[in-house]
Formats: sequence, structure tokens, C-alpha cells
Amino acid sequence: MSRFRERSRGLFHRLRFRLMVTTLAVVVVPMVAVVAVLGWWTYDNAEQQSLRIQQQTAAVVEAEVRARILEVETQLEVLDEVLAVGALGSDEQQAALRNLLANNRIYQDLTLVGVDGEVAVRASRAGVVSSFNPIAHDEAVATVNETGVSYFGPVVFDETLREPLTTVAVPTRDRRAGNVDSVLVATVRFKPIWDLLGGIGQSGESDVYVVSDGGLVIAHSNPAVVLSGTEIALPASDGRAVGVSGQDVVIATSPLQVGEQQLTVVAEQPTSSALQVADRAVEVILAVTLVGLLVAVTLVVLAVRHIVRPIERLADSANRIAAGGLTHRADVESPGEIGLLAEAVNNLTDQLCEEIALLEQRVSLRTEELEEATAAQARLIERLGQQPSRDLLTGLPNRFSLDGRLEIELQRAERLGTRVALLLIDIHGFQQVNETFGHGVGDELLVAVGRRLNDTVRAVDATCRIGGDQFAVVQPDISFTQEAASFAERLLGAFSGSFEIEQQVVSAEVSIGVSVSDDQTRSPADLMQRADSALRQAKGEGRGTYRLAPPRDADVGHQR
Repeated sequence: MSRFRERSRGLFHRLRFRLMVTTLAVVVVPMVAVVAVLGWWTYDNAEQQSLRIQQQTAAVVEAEVRARILEVETQLEVLDEVLAVGALGSDEQQAALRNLLANNRIYQDLTLVGVDGEVAVRASRAGVVSSFNPIAHDEAVATVNETGVSYFGPVVFDETLREPLTTVAVPTRDRRAGNVDSVLVATVRFKPIWDLLGGIGQSGESDVYVVSDGGLVIAHSNPAVVLSGTEIALPASDGRAVGVSGQDVVIATSPLQVGEQQLTVVAEQPTSSALQVADRAVEVILAVTLVGLLVAVTLVVLAVRHIVRPIERLADSANRIAAGGLTHRADVESPGEIGLLAEAVNNLTDQLCEEIALLEQRVSLRTEELEEATAAQARLIERLGQQPSRDLLTGLPNRFSLDGRLEIELQRAERLGTRVALLLIDIHGFQQVNETFGHGVGDELLVAVGRRLNDTVRAVDATCRIGGDQFAVVQPDISFTQEAASFAERLLGAFSGSFEIEQQVVSAEVSIGVSVSDDQTRSPADLMQRADSALRQAKGEGRGTYRLAPPRDADVGHQR
């Protein structure tokens, strides 16, 4: 008993350790997984939220910049519609251009060029002459003259003004003829767009700028970025990328199509700024998780103590029950979990006693059934031994053997869940063979038919002569009626040829009736009766045919 107590003590120490490890694993692993998923979701959500904000900002700025650029086209068109600058005198044209130049700081130069390419009048901001000469832009004038619509030129960095410039050219038309009589060319500055971006970018950490189709930054809230000729390779899609400052940023783009020129408005936010809220949220999550783990460890230790101590007491009771037999019962000391366990042990003992009694009863019944089956088999064997089992002429099993074989195969099919097919075979014109060639040839024909049947059937099949010119084949272990139908077709093919008997050529076509056992088949006589009915139907329809007895369950047969 002392050795048992020592072993029990070591067992319960290991039980405490395993319970603590298992419980902590069950608690800690899901908690860590949840924290990891929650942290990933927090960072991903913060990044997606920043990306949505940058996309909205880029779209707003794109609309603003587009409006500013299109406003230039509108102003130039309105100038022609209101004043008809092409029809004014030189002084009036000069005054109109200077007035537009003075009221709009987005223009650097305004030039009115004739359709022949000659400069009619030009106005430029006093004291500043750009190296970006609009007169040299013959392409703009030629394009407007050819198409009759406005032209937007490429963005070019002006070294004199130290800012990007572009050309906008609109046609002026003769009021009477309606044709283009001159082209109004404007050199447009991007500095006002810088100021626009500066106002939009004051809201926080976001950085907004415009990039040309060559990747050159042409407008930025910080002029130094533009003046230094900064270039950037934009990502193929919005998301995390390297920004214009070389930092990891969340970036979004919005295309800006101006005439034939493809510009891109870019809004970006440093990743450190975009994930700042997520960082704080993850710190809080980790702190809460750590506190939860400490609480979980404490609760696990207390729970293990509460579980193991009652089990130790229950172990002594279980040992006495094991030593004393099934009549012993464990004492239920408490209504808690261990009390339920003790009750379960007692219930299990009661059920075991009942199962043993029930098993003994089943063994007794099974023994009786086996004894009855053995007696029935002995009676069948005895009956078979008292009757001749072979046909004297062909050596095949006779009708009596057929009944015994059917009974055995039907019982076997019921156990295995298979089916048995019975094929009754009748020889056409056998009486005529006897009358024409004599009974000797008729007997040899029956022997030849038996041999051909044996050559055609499977090894597990049984061929019988049941009397006169009728034969039978028992086909066990089939699953579908189609198998028996296919076999009947094969038999018809085997008897399509003639026999040579005593130097006489004798034909022996057959008709076949087929029946297949089903859930309603009760006896060999039932199977025989259905096959005989199918045989009569086949004989009535002519030689060389077979018919299947109508199915009585879900299996559907094939008829030829």
C-alpha cells in the first residue's frame, strides 16, 4: 500500500504539471494568436485608412489643378469672344493682353500670333523675361491652325525663372467668316499651383505634388523640391512605396490629362505618421494582454489545485473498487466535478454489469441459432445424399441438385447483399432431331450442349440439366440485372453455330428465360417460376431470343 501511495504521489505531481502546462497552452496560444491577428488588423486598417485619405486628397487636388489649367483656356477663349482680339488694332490688342496679364499672375507671357506664324503683339511681365520663348513654339501655332482647337504644350523647366512653365494656345476667329485668323499663346506658370498645393498641404503630415509624364516634380508646396529638379518613379498601384523624400510612405495618385499631356497628382503620408495611432493601439493591446496572462496563470494554478486534490481522494476509492470487484461503489463526497466523476464511475460499473448480462444473453441466443443452422445443414446434406444428384446422360447436376444449389446461393446472397440469377435454356427443334437423325444423335446433342454451356459459364456458375431438352445455369454473386442479361446474350452467341454429331450437322438454337433474385424472393421455387414464365415468353417470340422476368424492385433490367 505504501508503494502504491508513493506511485500515486508521483503520478499526481505529474498530473498537476501537465494540467498547468495544457491549460496555459490552451489559454496562452489563442490569446497570442488573437493579439497577433488584432495587431496585424490594426496596422492594416491604419494603412488602408491613410491610403483612403491620400486618395481623396489626390482626387481633390487633381480637380483643383484641372480647374486652374482649364481656367486659363476659358479666360483666353472669353478674351477672344468678348473683345475679338484678332480684329482689334495693335494698341488695343496690346492693352487687352497687358490687362489680362496684370490681373492673373498665372501668366508669364501672352502672345498673339497670326496664322502665318508672325507675332502680332506680345505682353510679358516687366523686369522678367523668361527663356521659355512662346514664339519658338511653332508646333502650338501649327496644331491650332490645323485642328482649330486649343493646344496644351509639354511642361518645361525654365532656368531663368527657376520654375516649370507650359504653353496654352487657343484659336481666335474671324466673327464673319468663322475661320481662325490668329492664335493666342500663353506661357503659364506653375507657381500659383505651388501656392495651391501649399494651402492644401497645411493640414498635417500629408505631402501633395504634381509629376510630369517623365517623372519630374513640377509643382510642390516646397519650391526647393521643384527647383532641384526632383524626379520620382511612381508605383504601379497605390499603397506602400518610397516617397519623393526617400522615406517609406503611403502613396496615392490621380491622373490629370491636359490636352495630350499626362500629368499625375500625388498625395503621400510617411508610414511612421500613418501608423502612429496603430502603434499606440498595439501598445495598449500588449499591456492588456500581459495583465490577462498574469491573471490567467494565477487562475490556472488555483484551478489545478482544486481539481487534483479531490482526484487523489477518489483514486483511493477507485483502487478499492478495482480490488473488491464490480459490487463495490465509490463514495460521492461532494456535488462538484469529482462527485460527478464518482457517480460516473458507479454508473459505468452498473452499465458494465448490464452489458455483461446482455452479452451472455446474446451469446446464448447466437449459440442456439448456430445449432439450428447446423441441424438444418445436416438435414439438407442427408437429403442430398439420399437423392441422385447427377444427370446420367450429361453428367451435369440434375433438377434436385439445382434446388439445393439455389437454396444455398439465395441464403449466401442475403448475407452478402448480392443477387442470384437463374437462366432456363430450352433447345428448339430437339424432337425433330430425334425423328430425323435418331435418338442416339439426340443424346449426343444433349451432351454437346452441356459441354458448350460449361465452356461458356464462369467457374463459380453451376450448369444443370433439369429434364428433356431443358438446361439451367445458376449465376451467383451479381450486383445488377444487366450482368445476367449480358450473360444471356453471350449464351445466345455460343449457340448460333451448329454441332457436328456422327458426321451429321445439327443446329441447336436456344431460347432463354432469366430471373434475378430481389428483396421479395423467398425460395428457389419463386425464382424458378419467374424464370419459367420468362422462358415461355421468349419461346413464343421465336428462336434465338431471351427474356428477363419483370423486376420487382429498383433494379431495371435489359431485354433483347
